[in-house]
Amino acid sequence: MLACKLDSSYFNVLMKDIYNGKFYPVFQPIFSTDNRRIVGYEVLGRWDNAHSVEQSMKYLEENNGINYFSRMFMKKLCMVLDHKSIEKEMFISINISPSHLASHLFLLDTFKIIRKCQDLGIHLWFELTEHTSYPKGEEFNLMILNINFCKSSGVKFAIDDFGTGAHHDEECIKIVKPSIVKLDKAFLRKKEISEWNGINNLASKYKFDLVAEGVEGLSDWEFLKEQKVNFAQGYYLGRPYQ
Repeated sequence: MLACKLDSSYFNVLMKDIYNGKFYPVFQPIFSTDNRRIVGYEVLGRWDNAHSVEQSMKYLEENNGINYFSRMFMKKLCMVLDHKSIEKEMFISINISPSHLASHLFLLDTFKIIRKCQDLGIHLWFELTEHTSYPKGEEFNLMILNINFCKSSGVKFAIDDFGTGAHHDEECIKIVKPSIVKLDKAFLRKKEISEWNGINNLASKYKFDLVAEGVEGLSDWEFLKEQKVNFAQGYYLGRPYQ
């Protein structure tokens, strides 16, 4: 896991840009491997300026700024969805930090996007990021309460980048009990059959669907169909767009 040292000037720039709304959502399509049809979208953040998306998100997560970004991002996303043509019964998947999920403000921060998806007839996934460790103690208990409340409202939970960071092993699956596990692209690059057998055994044991990230060519796509992975995304299938 990459640690981003606190730079107060850079942090202030990021927070100011968040306050001024200098970011926007993009939608990367996720396909069913059964028929190669779009079934949903991962919603990703992009900056109006030159901030590196990956580095800035890790920086915000590790320096207590990610909750504020997520709150503002979901507000903007609610407005964008009013003008976005997403078919009913499709889903959108939004990245959520475990630290935000363990916040007392989480349900307040997410109420509007949950309601918006319900009104539009689309399904909502919260995709837990792997950059930071899961909380402990009272914060852990609050995280579980928030997960269960969201599930009771129809929200599904996904584990992002399984095999890396805080999602390096089975423990996160036991904690979250996700409906979806998204595999880090390294699994697709290596194509180690023993690893894929292990993943499929976990999926059968815990009853979750699999999403493979990083599909870059026809050989990747055909391999995933052989492995009976449920969903796939990557530049070969479709790039993120506004």
